[in-house]
Amino acid sequence: MGIKQHKNVADSNYIFCRKGGRSIIERRPVFSPDGQSIAVIVENIVRVYNIQTGDCVRFLETESNVNELVGIQFLENEDYNLYGCSEKGCITTWTWDQGAVLREINLNISDDYKVVTFNMLSDTECFVACSKPKKQLCFGIYSVKTGKLIQLFKNVYMKNNSMVRVSLGYCNGERFAAVINGTTDLYIQNLQQFHICNILKSLNTFRITAVAAHHKENMVAIGDAMGRVTILRGNLYNKKGLGQEILHWHYLPPLDLCFSLQGSYLYSGGIEKVLVKWTAGNLTNKANEKNFIPRLPGNVRYIVVNNSHIAITLSNNSVVIASAAMHVMCTILECGGLSSAMQAIGSSLVFHRHFQALLMGGRSGCLQLYSPQSDKVLYNCNV
Repeated sequence: MGIKQHKNVADSNYIFCRKGGRSIIERRPVFSPDGQSIAVIVENIVRVYNIQTGDCVRFLETESNVNELVGIQFLENEDYNLYGCSEKGCITTWTWDQGAVLREINLNISDDYKVVTFNMLSDTECFVACSKPKKQLCFGIYSVKTGKLIQLFKNVYMKNNSMVRVSLGYCNGERFAAVINGTTDLYIQNLQQFHICNILKSLNTFRITAVAAHHKENMVAIGDAMGRVTILRGNLYNKKGLGQEILHWHYLPPLDLCFSLQGSYLYSGGIEKVLVKWTAGNLTNKANEKNFIPRLPGNVRYIVVNNSHIAITLSNNSVVIASAAMHVMCTILECGGLSSAMQAIGSSLVFHRHFQALLMGGRSGCLQLYSPQSDKVLYNCNV
């Protein structure tokens, strides 16, 4: 967008500033501790949206210059600090009430490495995967206070790609990390007894596309390229006696899985543009019962839950907020989300004088009306 300077003297120079078009779907969002807002990574800043209105209410910025944030997280037993990590390993701690930067620490990683995933273990330690482009992944536990490496896991042999996912859970009362990278392997690493680990294979050697660890029980769920969701129960470090439950509704690979906070339900979604809620856990009288949110406007990228709401990140550059009863409440939509055809050939812009907004292409079969003043998508029009 070009903005012409108002001067008495004729001038052909324009000042260009970025008003919109940022992606809000590249990283997993998180709910605020009170459940009334959701924090979304937008490149190198964190936007906070009200889940009732969909409005952006504030921004959280880093003090140092960072390229891109790769993850943000609240601790389970701490609701006053938000932790984030950049791709270069800069850990930023914000006070949630004020949005001020409390601390910034650089992890001791090489300059040619980039952080791929970030998970907080406690208020003093984090679990990080980093790698050179298209090289082998390195996993380690780092101090959040000093940035020093506490433990490097040398027995992990996984290559880096765009499908690396990490989920933390508990097995036999001890914290573990479940890691996938789009191959047939599910890697289980104990984060308290570092010598304990295991590699599990998917059924019929189909690629694993999604993983979610249960928050309390010895349980992990994986999705594969055949569309199946497999729940593994028991001692995850011992292949013998490991129970398997297969949930099969998807006919395409599920792209994300998420357990509810109590673990009684499992959510899955992918390319079918449908969110599926499975009954799991101890509700044996409703085993395998399914509920759906159909006809979502994009492929499911990430699923995040709290006690009362579900956030679904979609490929059309939007975040859908739904209730626990699977009713859509609000949609947070950012300018963008073009279809693949529009991305290939480009699309024109038309200025709508009445709305003082831009009419542009959107997802397949849709136009979107974007307001530069409010930085919001006003309407999506089916054509």
